Amino acid sequence: MSNHYKLEEVTASNDEGDTVIIKRIYEPKPNRGLDSNIGGNIYQPSNRIVIDGQVIKLTLDSCFHHPKNRKIYSI
Repeated sequence: MSNHYKLEEVTASNDEGDTVIIKRIYEPKPNRGLDSNIGGNIYQPSNRIVIDGQVIKLTLDSCFHHPKNRKIYSI
């Protein structure tokens, strides 16, 4: 089994209607029970994203401060 992370492009928006494309990090979910019989990894979204080459942690409500314009975005 591979422990590689996956990235998926998603759109984030703010209250002003601005949108940005970010990369959501997905991490392997531990295989238990029936999952291990499926083969391959099952991924779950992590609480981190990549934007402008920086890894940023999301808040509990899936928000983040954009590193350049300092606006709050939500995914």
